[in-house]
Amino acid sequence: MAALITLDTYKQMIKAGEAFNIAESFNARVGDEQVPLVVKFLERGKVQQFEDGLVPFISGFVGNLDDDGKVTAETGEPVSYTGSRDDIVGLGMVKMNLPGMMFPQEGYFYGFLGLETPDHSKRVSTFSVWFHVYNGNPDMFVNKAPFRSELQKELDYAELLIKQVDEDGKAKLKELEDMVNDLITNKNLDLEQLESRMATAEGNLKILEDQIKAEGLVTVDQLDSILEDFKNKLDAIPTIDSKLDIGGELTPEMKSIADDFVSALPKDGFKFLMITDSHYEDTAFPLPSLGYPHGKESLWHLSIVNYLANYVDV
Repeated sequence: MAALITLDTYKQMIKAGEAFNIAESFNARVGDEQVPLVVKFLERGKVQQFEDGLVPFISGFVGNLDDDGKVTAETGEPVSYTGSRDDIVGLGMVKMNLPGMMFPQEGYFYGFLGLETPDHSKRVSTFSVWFHVYNGNPDMFVNKAPFRSELQKELDYAELLIKQVDEDGKAKLKELEDMVNDLITNKNLDLEQLESRMATAEGNLKILEDQIKAEGLVTVDQLDSILEDFKNKLDAIPTIDSKLDIGGELTPEMKSIADDFVSALPKDGFKFLMITDSHYEDTAFPLPSLGYPHGKESLWHLSIVNYLANYVDV
């Protein structure tokens, strides 16, 4: 009974000029079509996990052995086939249904198997192997397009590009989120105007979300147009000048205290800043004897808050 063909992408050392003989487990005939080749792939002795979208392939020459016991471009015809993720059975095994173009003439197949990604960014191969291709009728394949598997390679690569476009769309949405966070962090915005403009932005985002659900993906041009309109609206919001309204510039002593606080903030994690009960009141209201004597200090506190706003998330 033929044994399962087990190959390791780690190239074992055997005698010079030799290749693994898999003829006891697999051979073919000229004219065969969709021939199942079952192989178990190992990676340094461990079962292959097929990470990074790897798919199986086989490549080599079919023809006569040369003086070194190999089939090369001088003595044979080049053949290759690349499978798909559907060929992966599990537990390190693949089942490739080899097309007739893999067996163009009688002789020997001499080459190797391996795994590669559709974009060809990763490729690992086994040690060389050989098997028989028995006599048949080579005329069956006249006028057939050679290397049919090359089309599958291009289709896989096209699918990868589609996924990358989808990632570009996600990046545009992340750019929108970062823009809002940056404006909130680095500017003391008029909240009433912000609410009004955010409502408009949310309406645009709702339209965008509905379009994504209906069509699967929006175009980059559509996202650029929405982002530009949103940015123009946010840029139009007036900001509060800390030198005029909330206590003036920090004194060197206050700035030193604030900088010490900033240096103690955690490097990671979400940082939220809030101030309450600042008691900004006229010292003569309602009567001088009842007035609040620390109004100026409340303005200092707000000035520090404005300074610290550059170092927190919200």
